[in-house]
Amino acid sequence: MNEKFQGAASPQLLPEPGSLPPDPWVAYAYLFKSLPFEWAFEREKGWGLTFAGQKVETFGIGQLLRSDPSEVKAASQVSVYDYKGDDDFVIELRTRSASDRLILAKVARQSTLAQTIRAVQERLHENEPAPMTQYSNLFIPVLNFDVFRRYKELLPAWAAQQIRFKLDETGAVIKSEALHV
Repeated sequence: MNEKFQGAASPQLLPEPGSLPPDPWVAYAYLFKSLPFEWAFEREKGWGLTFAGQKVETFGIGQLLRSDPSEVKAASQVSVYDYKGDDDFVIELRTRSASDRLILAKVARQSTLAQTIRAVQERLHENEPAPMTQYSNLFIPVLNFDVFRRYKELLPAWAAQQIRFKLDETGAVIKSEALHV
């Protein structure tokens, strides 16, 4: 793991050598992806986004001014594919990784998650990306999740998964780890 992830891996569930009974059957998976932005966005508290009645920390661009070089650099990482309103849009934030895409969408819920994803993909393919326009705003909530779940329904086997996701003004990081013994 050190070789593959160059020291960035931080496994929590990986059993220590010698800690398992003889001849155990073990399935283990680890995913790590870091998608930093070339230029950091501005971080702000209370920029117009609320969740459950509370203002949340956000990052982005408050009223893009072409005369502000840092805003222009940050805005150059934003592609607007479809904007119908604050509650209906599809955008892409470019990261340093040319082989990955960071798509943010707020769209109407479909019957299934797969159908919702397909609807976003259709909007990506049907529309040409456009840059942010002067005086436009981009407010993105800061996300920081660390979720652990033990799958007790798989008794007598022991299975667990931990997912860590962070999205802020510097980029996105996801770590996922699963163990089945």
